[in-house]
Amino acid sequence: MRFTYFWQLWQVILALAMVIGITSFVYIRLKSPVSTRVRAILICLRILAATILLVCLLEPVLVQQIDITPPNNLLILADRSKSMTIRDVSYNDEKVDRMLPVNHLLFSQDSDFVKQLNDRFTTHIYQFDQNLERITGKTLEIHTGTGLTDITKSIQTAINEWRGQAISGIVLITDGEHNASKFDVDQLVDLKVPIYPIGVGNPNPQNDLGIIRIESDPVSYLDHETTIKVTIRNNGYTGAKIRLMLKQNDRIIGIETTTLANQIDQIATFTVIPKEEGMLQYLVSLPVLDNEITTENNQKKFSLKIVRSQLRVLYVDGLPRWDYAFLKRVLEKDPNIEATCLVLSLAKASSRIQPKFPRSEAELLAYDVLIIGDIKANELTSNQQQLIKIFVAEHSKSIVFLGGKNSLGKKGLGRSEMADLLPIVSPLTGCRSWDQDFSLRLTTQGKFHPIMQLGKTSELNDTIWQDLPPLSRRISGFQLRGGATTLAELHHPTLTEPIIVFQPYGLGKSVLIAAEGLWNWGFGVWGFKDEDNSYPRFWGQAIRWLASQSSAKQIHIIADKSTYLIGEEIKATIYTYDKTYQPFNTANLKLDVTLPNNKVFQIRTDQDNSVPGRYTAKFLADKEGKYTLKASGTFDGVSIGEDKITVFSEQQVTEFENPRLNRRLLTSLATQTNGIYFPIEKARSLPDQIEDQKEPVFATEEKDLWDSPIILILAAGLLGSEWFLRKWKGLV
Repeated sequence: MRFTYFWQLWQVILALAMVIGITSFVYIRLKSPVSTRVRAILICLRILAATILLVCLLEPVLVQQIDITPPNNLLILADRSKSMTIRDVSYNDEKVDRMLPVNHLLFSQDSDFVKQLNDRFTTHIYQFDQNLERITGKTLEIHTGTGLTDITKSIQTAINEWRGQAISGIVLITDGEHNASKFDVDQLVDLKVPIYPIGVGNPNPQNDLGIIRIESDPVSYLDHETTIKVTIRNNGYTGAKIRLMLKQNDRIIGIETTTLANQIDQIATFTVIPKEEGMLQYLVSLPVLDNEITTENNQKKFSLKIVRSQLRVLYVDGLPRWDYAFLKRVLEKDPNIEATCLVLSLAKASSRIQPKFPRSEAELLAYDVLIIGDIKANELTSNQQQLIKIFVAEHSKSIVFLGGKNSLGKKGLGRSEMADLLPIVSPLTGCRSWDQDFSLRLTTQGKFHPIMQLGKTSELNDTIWQDLPPLSRRISGFQLRGGATTLAELHHPTLTEPIIVFQPYGLGKSVLIAAEGLWNWGFGVWGFKDEDNSYPRFWGQAIRWLASQSSAKQIHIIADKSTYLIGEEIKATIYTYDKTYQPFNTANLKLDVTLPNNKVFQIRTDQDNSVPGRYTAKFLADKEGKYTLKASGTFDGVSIGEDKITVFSEQQVTEFENPRLNRRLLTSLATQTNGIYFPIEKARSLPDQIEDQKEPVFATEEKDLWDSPIILILAAGLLGSEWFLRKWKGLV
């Protein structure tokens, strides 16, 4: 306790002495016939009241320490992913799925596990697979989901919910089958929270035969052989002879027989010849062998995009430069492209026998795509230039311009009869060229354009484009035409220069690559050199897209993937354009979805304000099979067309690729985060092992004692008692 107004001790004693002296003097000298006992009581009452008032004048304050230590939180994360359905846990002398002992540990009345934890901590229970979900008090059981397992993301999300509060640890109940992303233990160590894994499942290899992965080209060609590689893994069936079956629409189209090797991955190869175009789904299945721990991984579906083959490409260049040599090699190596390549300077010199440029419209129309290299305007006759314009504008064909010093210079194609075919407007003096290495950056439109998809996922695609080798020369100084769309630009912090540009022209398409040195991509992407095919893939899908008729539509719909797992969201992106192929924001869109059971329903589309003319939609894939998405639109009551795509949904099998408890991962996680690993059979001894991480926190609280109704009542009571006694004795 302290006083607001501090007096010296002698001052306090003097004041009290004066109160006692004056009060005693007054009552002792009182001449009324009052007994000594009554006088003493009156003196005491007066002195006590005066003392209380004196103390109040000093304003005493009570100072005390208040314990404000926050609750000591403990987070419990229970795995509910698909692999928790595997029946490899011994429980009451029988094999049960992994989820049963987890539910018994957390919710059974026979288990005091959570009660022991609640005695020391404030517990919060979550369930997770790819996503984390808080469990309410009404939950009596966790049901397995359909997703993958993401341990890292789930732990990070749970800790973020309690950021700034004391967390003594995380109890992680799982089989350790992390498969939604690359497991990075360093991210969890950096959280500085002890993790106490409880392993569920059998850590020993179990009898199992399963499909690990299926590999095939993302695009296959009609009436051409396509190779499909199936990687299988077995444990406990070495020497067994099995048959793999490949099916399409429940029809067997391939059978392969193989003998299982000793616990190693094996590859079985199918060769198919597609007979129809479109997105087709196939099924690879393995036989079910005796005593398999799970049969969920005995079959796997995959999709192939089948397109028309043998596209004819005419490539014309001015000189036999590096770009010509590399592109010619790629075109000629592609079995689905029939390429005709010619160098105009060699034709004039008659130094070798080579093809001639088509002399008639009919000869030129035999080709699907025309590639014009670095040539000057006068290297093509007026008649040839007119044929090219008709080829694109009237016959839905496509042209690619490879920009260079000649083609975009002062005497280049920008001043020719087919200048309006270019998606740019060249200055009178020609464009400028810069001989310095540079990299490309995808624009927002480029991230979704079919030409620019070099990776299977958007993340991988971004990484590949960032790591592509630099180009050696860029062309700049031009202006884009009104209907042009930039797909890739100069990667620079301040400059914005289009490099890959597209525009519709009449019924056809025109693409400009305002750079030289694309052949550098033929040496591989940094970080992916052993498996990279970015250069041939870019040209292959560019030619495929240019030869298609999709870009003439005013509505274009794409999905972020071609195959989804049950329980995943199907995300569709719709682009709308006006008649000049400019982004169009005021269309009335409708998106119809045909489910695998042939029922049709509509879903809402939301406008993406960050990109003109782009709309998004998403819905849950809750059934296995084919989904058809058809987008249509109107403006002022008039149809602007429609577009549709097909995607597939399949059962989750990744969870069963390694069907045993990953004890090594969980033990390592516990060690590096200062936790302890327990198998679920010994989980009830865990509560005593969790250390209390909280530190006591105290706050100083001050309370005014003088400013209290009780003090006022006490002082008034003493003075009132004194007055009443005096009144009673006739002293008033």
